[in-house]
Amino acid sequence: MLEILGLTHKYPDKITTRDILTVNPNDNNEQEKEHISISDIPWLVLRRLICSNSECRDITAPNESIFDGIFQSDNAVSFISLQHDDKHDVSPLDIFFIIFQCCDPFLKQMCVQKLYLCKLAVPFMFTFCEPMKKQRSVLSVWPLRSLEIENRQIDKTDEQWQQNNILDLPTNMIAFGRLGRPRYSKSKLINSILSNEGCKTFFNIDCPSGMTQKFISNGHIEMFWLPTNGDKKDRFQEAMTFINLRGDMEQHFDKDIVKFIANFVDAVILIIDVDTILEKRKFVEDMLKNLPSVILIFANPLTQDTFKIIQSFQNDVLLCNPEIH
Repeated sequence: MLEILGLTHKYPDKITTRDILTVNPNDNNEQEKEHISISDIPWLVLRRLICSNSECRDITAPNESIFDGIFQSDNAVSFISLQHDDKHDVSPLDIFFIIFQCCDPFLKQMCVQKLYLCKLAVPFMFTFCEPMKKQRSVLSVWPLRSLEIENRQIDKTDEQWQQNNILDLPTNMIAFGRLGRPRYSKSKLINSILSNEGCKTFFNIDCPSGMTQKFISNGHIEMFWLPTNGDKKDRFQEAMTFINLRGDMEQHFDKDIVKFIANFVDAVILIIDVDTILEKRKFVEDMLKNLPSVILIFANPLTQDTFKIIQSFQNDVLLCNPEIH
């Protein structure tokens, strides 16, 4: 994937702010280009993002066989999966996560500021790959240190505005995950909670190339914040943090990461279907034991048979962990 995007020499942390802000007189205006190649995309995405363009992720390179003859099966920097059914498209979310990992720490900070300004989700945890080494998960904390937001803080006697670093913001935290492949978009659900105006904060099936299969971004975690403004448009009385676990919680997240998330969130909203419960009931029950507060959303029509399965499952979970709620 790095080779496809022309970023082999930029991974990791080697794209600087100067690389993005420097104007190359030999470059044509992107609107004037008759054809955007896949290797143009990282630079177009970053330049649009730095200009606070909320559609910065929505760039594709159609009609280019981007996977033909590129990968080697033993290449450790190929970013995981090599199989791809679509020869003409790659997920913009996969591209963005790779681009973000190629940015140096200061450019990452700038990207986080611009992402928040554009109301786009911010990378929080991603998989770091090195040749001949085991993949490891990395928390993207340093880039968050530069992000400050205003929030209306209320106590028993007073109401005041405060400007908080995002790491110090008093907030309730809700994580969203899925098990299996339910026919219900988790990211669309979060977006609908954030706004009634059809926002695209979390990339989903309604975004350009949103139906393209993802490989790189599965197992990554994004987040976004919703402060309170003190007016009728507030959707919550307190600031909220929304955490999106990309991919299947069984397949793409190990137990340590699930426990880590469970230790600092207030609740987990889990989207699941009845088939997953029937096939992996023991795994689901064991996972729910480690979660503090869970809301299960079943992506099935609620028939009488479905209700009986759900009720039986609920009773078994409560027997194992009476404190769960």
